[in-house]
Amino acid sequence: MGGATVPAVVQIAGSFHVVPAGDIPPGARIHRIHEETKPVSTEHHWPDAPADLFGAAPVVVYGMPDATYHGRPELGSTGVKQARKDPRRIGVSVDKPEFAFGRMVHCAVGEPDEFGNRYAREPHSGDCPGALRTNAEMAAAIKAAAPKVATSGKTKAVLADLVREHCPDAMLWDDIVRDAAKANEGKILVPGYDYRNAERIAEAVRSHHDIQRLGILDGGVAESSWFAPVRYDSPELYGVEWAAKARPDYDKPDGFGGGRITDLKTAKNIGDADCYQWLRSAVNFGYDISAAWYLDVLEACGERRDRWTWIVVDKSTLDDGGPIRVECLTAETHWEMFDNARRKIARALENLHRYREEPEQWERAAQRERVVMWPAWDLKEG
Repeated sequence: MGGATVPAVVQIAGSFHVVPAGDIPPGARIHRIHEETKPVSTEHHWPDAPADLFGAAPVVVYGMPDATYHGRPELGSTGVKQARKDPRRIGVSVDKPEFAFGRMVHCAVGEPDEFGNRYAREPHSGDCPGALRTNAEMAAAIKAAAPKVATSGKTKAVLADLVREHCPDAMLWDDIVRDAAKANEGKILVPGYDYRNAERIAEAVRSHHDIQRLGILDGGVAESSWFAPVRYDSPELYGVEWAAKARPDYDKPDGFGGGRITDLKTAKNIGDADCYQWLRSAVNFGYDISAAWYLDVLEACGERRDRWTWIVVDKSTLDDGGPIRVECLTAETHWEMFDNARRKIARALENLHRYREEPEQWERAAQRERVVMWPAWDLKEG
C-alpha cells in the first residue's frame, strides 16, 4: 500500500488528512483510493473535510466517529434491510438500549486500546457503603448531628446543603455521581456489571484458540468507514447507481488481493454445537445481507476480501460461572450464501427505486388487501 500513486486518506496521530501520494509521511496509516479519484492538492482535516470528498469516487476513512458515520446520507446495510421490508421506513431509528452494550463490546474486542478512553464504570452503591441517597437518610443524619435543625418539608437540595454543613464526613450519593461524571468527562459511564462483562467477553474472544492462531483480530483495522458508488444487476436497476457506505467491525487485508472481514455478534442463545439456532436468527436479522453489502462496497473501493467471519458470543453463558461461549464461524465469500444475499439486496433496491420513482403508487399498493397462502410446513393431512 505504501506504493500508492493516487491521493489517499491517511491517519496521522489520530487526525485525518487527504494528501497527494507523494506527500504521505513515513509511518502514516494509508489506504489507496480508486484511480478515478479526483486529485486533491490541499490537505484537509477531519471533520472539516469538504463534502465532495464523499462524492462519486470511492474513499475510506479511518477513525470516523460512529455517530458521524451513521449520520451520513449514503445507503448502508441497515437501509437496505429496511427497504426490503418497506422503503418508507429508511432512516427510521432502529437503535435500542441493548445496542449500547453491543457497541461497548465491539470497542473492547476490536479497539482494546480505546476501551478505557471511551468507557468508565459508573459509581456503585457497594463501592460507597453509607452514602446518603434519600431524603429520609439525609434527614436522619442531620438529626443525629444537629437535633435542633429542622428537616421536615425540606427539598432534597436543601437537605444536601444541611448535610454538608452539619455532617462534613458524610458521603452524599449525588455528589459521588457528580464527581464521577466530572472525573470521566467525555467518557460513557456504564454499570460496573456491564463494564466487567465487556472486559470478560473481550478476554474470551481474544483467547479463543483459532482466533489467536489465525490472527483474526491482529494486524487489521477496526471500524473503518467505506464509501463508494455500487450497482446491482437487475433489469429494473440497469444503470442505477447507489451511493453506498459500509463499516466493517474489523477489516484485515492479506496483502495478496484478498483478506478477511470479521463481524462481532452477541446472541441471546447460539443453540446447539451446530449453531443452527443462531444461523436461523442470522437469516431473520439479515446478517447475510449486511455481509454481502460490505463486501461489495469494499470491492467498489478496489479491495476484495475472500473470507467473512462471524465471531458470535453467547450471552446466555455470561452469568453461569462457566466459560463464555465464543463461536468463530467463517464463510468463503464465493459461497452461494452471498449470491443469494445479493439477490435479496437487488429486490430491496428495486423496492426503493420504485418508491422513489412513484411514491404515491407505492403508498396505494402498501394499503391494499392481500390474499395470503398459508405456509406449507404447517399444512398436514388428516
